[in-house]
Amino acid sequence: MERHPLSLKVMRLTRPSLTQRFPTSTEPTDEIDDAIHSLQRGAAVDVPKLEDCALTNLLKLPSVSGPVYLGEMFSAFLCIRNDSEGPVSDVSLKVDFQTDGGRDLLVEPSQRQRLEPGQQLPQTISYDVRAIGVHVLSCVVFYTNSIGEQKSFPKYFKFKVVQPLDVHPTFTHLPKCILLEVRLRNMMQHPVHFQSVKFHPSPAFKHKDHTVYHLESDDPTAPPRPMSVFPQHTALQPKDARQYLYKLTPASGVVDLPFKMEAAVGKLDIVWRGMLGEPGTLQTSQLIRRVPKTSAFEADVTVDTTEVLVHKQFQCKCRIMNLTAVDLAVSLEIDQSTCEKQGIVVVGETSQNLGIIPAQGELPVDLQLLPVVSGITTLTGIRVQELQSGSQYPVVMPQMVVQPRTSSVYTASSNSVDSLLA
Repeated sequence: MERHPLSLKVMRLTRPSLTQRFPTSTEPTDEIDDAIHSLQRGAAVDVPKLEDCALTNLLKLPSVSGPVYLGEMFSAFLCIRNDSEGPVSDVSLKVDFQTDGGRDLLVEPSQRQRLEPGQQLPQTISYDVRAIGVHVLSCVVFYTNSIGEQKSFPKYFKFKVVQPLDVHPTFTHLPKCILLEVRLRNMMQHPVHFQSVKFHPSPAFKHKDHTVYHLESDDPTAPPRPMSVFPQHTALQPKDARQYLYKLTPASGVVDLPFKMEAAVGKLDIVWRGMLGEPGTLQTSQLIRRVPKTSAFEADVTVDTTEVLVHKQFQCKCRIMNLTAVDLAVSLEIDQSTCEKQGIVVVGETSQNLGIIPAQGELPVDLQLLPVVSGITTLTGIRVQELQSGSQYPVVMPQMVVQPRTSSVYTASSNSVDSLLA
């Protein structure tokens, strides 16, 4: 094995931590209280007015190199030293990171220097870790020996990058919206402070963050100030978790096919700080939901009035959506007897040929309804029929409150009936 006149040392740079202590708590009336506090005030770890605090003003260097977390900055100090008795010329260093996704060059072997015996060539590197798995720090030292031969020797350092946070989404599907709950658990060995947690929805969605509220200002001209429900200066301890809640609604304002069928709802951007301010950032991949099973057709019905009165005709707007991948010919079938049992009469044809609805498309249909009985009702008996197979799919109508007419109307109606009977 060839012996080289140069040596390479690599040391990972990590920040120290605050030394912890276990304060002794006593009652102010105890005789030993003054003695304990006098000893604490004379100790080297004393912090004025914080004798009962678990953290001190002393820094503790790490005894071992901890894990490397995704989203944090990996820093290292490299030093080339001439261990021979003669000078070495054309000394340079090449450093790169090898990951499963390729190779990232950090230091190019461009600057060539001459090292006298005992002289050192220091170099500091930083690398933003953006992938999970095994990483290899590859270092190659180039030099020219005393007889003019160009030589080199490599050194490799392997380490594993792990997840800093456990991101667990939970979806709750409601008729007009989706509730997204995201649990963030601190998987690191030290506490972290979240600077920001922002959700970026996919184009089919818009969202509202329910972990943020707006505080009114004393100045009436100033806008409300957004505030988080979590304490501002509270760190998340190792293995602890926080829950974030987002309400997702259709970006178009109506429940359309992209809102129903899109599986990827969006991403999270998370920024945090360590105990001594070391930064960390993480952007999750797309949060994927399990799209609920749907039938071939689905209808979205809205009532085109704010008040439904008995014996007063009103209109319902119905959007029939084809959720399949093929064009389908359909018709609208109405069972008038079933509708009348619910206290509502459908005005118009009981069978309508709607034509062809394209794949992943929709078709608007207007229904004229006449309530004959007041009260709370849900209309049934309206179906979409696929003409080729004959399969029928029910149209789910919203629950309606049919209000009675005014007493004057009823009086007029009663008088008219009495006159007819006379």
